[in-house]
Amino acid sequence: MDNSNSNSNSNNSHEGCYFNRLLEYTSDSVEFYPSFKNSTLFTAGTYQIEQGDTEYKERRKGRLYLFDIEKDNKVKELQSIDFNSGILDMKWTHHNNISQQYENDAPLLGVVMSRGELNVYRLNAADQEQGERRLELVCRNDVSLDPSILTLSLDWRTDNKEIVTSYSDGSLALFDVDGGAVTNRWIAHDYEAWICAYNYHNTSMVFSGGDDCKFKVWDTRTIEAEDGGRSNSSGATPIFTKRCDMGVTSIHCHPALENIVAVGSYDECVRIWDLRSMKQPLTQTDSLGGGVWRIKWSPSDNNHLVTACMGGGFHTLSSEDGTFTDLSIKSSYQGPHQSIAYGVDWSYTNSSSTDKQQYIGCCSFYDRCLSVWTP
Repeated sequence: MDNSNSNSNSNNSHEGCYFNRLLEYTSDSVEFYPSFKNSTLFTAGTYQIEQGDTEYKERRKGRLYLFDIEKDNKVKELQSIDFNSGILDMKWTHHNNISQQYENDAPLLGVVMSRGELNVYRLNAADQEQGERRLELVCRNDVSLDPSILTLSLDWRTDNKEIVTSYSDGSLALFDVDGGAVTNRWIAHDYEAWICAYNYHNTSMVFSGGDDCKFKVWDTRTIEAEDGGRSNSSGATPIFTKRCDMGVTSIHCHPALENIVAVGSYDECVRIWDLRSMKQPLTQTDSLGGGVWRIKWSPSDNNHLVTACMGGGFHTLSSEDGTFTDLSIKSSYQGPHQSIAYGVDWSYTNSSSTDKQQYIGCCSFYDRCLSVWTP
């Protein structure tokens, strides 16, 4: 790959766009480094199916990028890692308190792949000669029962000792990071389990959403391990099951406000749930113009979240009074994107930062477009 343009932007005439670049493969995931000190670092993930007559699993490939936002509308590529498997989701480790984000800890990056792999990376210390950061592989594990079963999403428990993963066969699994093995696996949905997430305020509670149009809440203490987690259990029973009009694609527990969970669906709506009262959501938006593939709560403002809405572009949403009985579009962004909006994330910033600028990174699929904008 020619990296000669890694410090240049292709066209920043789009309103609000800080930087944009076309990646070599189709792009689907963006994650900012969860630290106020390194708030300009972010990763991007891609998933490509090559032309050919062999099975899809033999033709999938991907690339993981590490970028750093510089001044003067420049984003520098620090690293790229190639795989014979496509990247489907990435998440950094996190804590449940926005004000205590990794000032002294070393976050880990979990990456799930189309062949069922889970890769975990650590950001190394800056090289003394070049002064650039690099991702270093900590461990690699096969967490799917079969390479034809895609690992679709992941999330970290807040103690960073466990990862939940979801799969194209509708199952969920719990992965013990220290032990390096799956400990529990169960059938959660009738079709693809598009998304899984932890409750950041209750480490035994897991959320999932699937193509069967259901949002489910699980208590992992009631799910028994079977055969070292290598077989599926159909006997697991969720605490709650809520139905949407179409498949559930995105879930994010509020990192600072206990009991508040945002859920996105192919039906183009965001629903905010209060776990203390699950009869109906606190609010449901009108159509956002496309299926809500990713939702991310803001790390600097409890009342804001951002969405990647497939055919509807990217939106920041806000609850004006903080009760989440209302939720309205605060800003929208299309920029140079001409394809399915899949990946989105906020950078970390706070009032004491020397650079108070907050960025949103986003990517779209078929046009291979990655951009950074300023909300």
